[in-house]
Amino acid sequence: MSNSEPREVMPGLTVEELLDGDILIVTIKDSSRVLVDGFVAFATEHMRTHAHLPFDYMLVDQSQSFAAFNTPYGKAKMQELMKVIPAGKHAYVSLVLPKTFVIQLAQTFLRAITREGTISRIFFTKQDALAWLMEMYEKNSGMGVTDKKKDK
Repeated sequence: MSNSEPREVMPGLTVEELLDGDILIVTIKDSSRVLVDGFVAFATEHMRTHAHLPFDYMLVDQSQSFAAFNTPYGKAKMQELMKVIPAGKHAYVSLVLPKTFVIQLAQTFLRAITREGTISRIFFTKQDALAWLMEMYEKNSGMGVTDKKKDK
């Protein structure tokens, strides 16, 4: 399976695909409303085009701009995004955040937006976040994920 080079969706938002797009690495570099809207639009489109798959894996690197979704506007947009995840879809999201005391706020926020079937974890390094996503991917590979290419 192949990996892609990071591509810029918009200034401040890049996406890299691993394992032929099964795992997405999204990097968010600032906390503007435009960027929050861009991320939500990207993620919504991703959910639409991948609705037929039982699992979704995304690493969201906010280590350069933790504030993006830690504002009332960002939280509201994330709640909107949770509503477009198809019923029955299992999503694994690893968040890379700066190692600060503010992480307690992030954990509270995650509990507020969690939906059934979505598991989110906070990490301080991209390496640890990706290792967890790969573990979840391998765990689920016997549950129909490896046959997904046949359905496309």
